[in-house]
Amino acid sequence: MSVRSGGMTPFGTTVDPEAPVEYTADSVFSLDMPDCSGGAGLFGNVLDYQKLLHSICADDGKILKKETDHLTAASKAVLNKRLEDPALREILGGGVMTGMEITYGLGGMIFLKEVEGGRRAGTMAWGGYPNLLWFCDRKAGLSGIAGAQVVPAGDPKFNRLFALWEQELYKKAGKGKL
Repeated sequence: MSVRSGGMTPFGTTVDPEAPVEYTADSVFSLDMPDCSGGAGLFGNVLDYQKLLHSICADDGKILKKETDHLTAASKAVLNKRLEDPALREILGGGVMTGMEITYGLGGMIFLKEVEGGRRAGTMAWGGYPNLLWFCDRKAGLSGIAGAQVVPAGDPKFNRLFALWEQELYKKAGKGKL
């Protein structure tokens, strides 16, 4: 695990995205957690995680059902109002651009607008604390996961790299045209 030096904002993101990244022997998560706590405490490898994403992307109903993918109208309005704050969009990573309308399902954020050259409306995405980001676009049949193992979360450099990588995936898969 590595830490970007320079301090953190009130949202827990880095103050200085240009600060150096340094190795730390400190554990970000307690390895002795007796229970899962909303993701923290679950450990696995990237290949198994991608298999999970593939199941969601294939819409086979084994992991998530479409009826679990929604918020109430009031909750959705509050979420989108909060996403007007650039710092909050940064910590959520994974392509939360200004003006993107989002809802939330059991698995993560659901993007409600098309992204030119990329995500289709209905794409689900989320991330993990040490800058682990993923997306699942059922309409395009494309999913991916990438991780930096850098804290704090919402690292602007990693978010930009992830966005470029995702664009390249859509391009290489021939899914970039809407």
